[in-house]
Amino acid sequence: MPPAGGTVTKTNVLAPPDLAEPLNLQPLIVPDPKHAPVHFEWKPVPEAISYEIRVSTTSMFSRIVEDRKLAGTSVDISGLDPGDYFWDVMATDALKTRQRGERYVQVYARDTRQRPGDGAGNRRHRVAW
Repeated sequence: MPPAGGTVTKTNVLAPPDLAEPLNLQPLIVPDPKHAPVHFEWKPVPEAISYEIRVSTTSMFSRIVEDRKLAGTSVDISGLDPGDYFWDVMATDALKTRQRGERYVQVYARDTRQRPGDGAGNRRHRVAW
């Protein structure tokens, strides 16, 4: 209820981005994770004019290895070392209102190259945003 004599103004709230790809805990099995691009995609947010994707080696995003601002809803990122990663996306509208997705996605990537005696094909790598 508005204060006496006040008016109520209705505004749209910027929705958080819905992360689409890679799926949470999805294994990414590639010959060379360091050089293979990883495709990230999220659903468009009505009213959003830009997005920011972050990739981190920690779920608290204290060690960000990739941070990009984009107009679109997908990006291919390469150069990630084999390991565990997390990713999230933030939408921004024309009024500079920002909304980060309420969750992150964690993905496992695995190096399929076998080198004699090093067990490379058995290592698990997580990619999470």
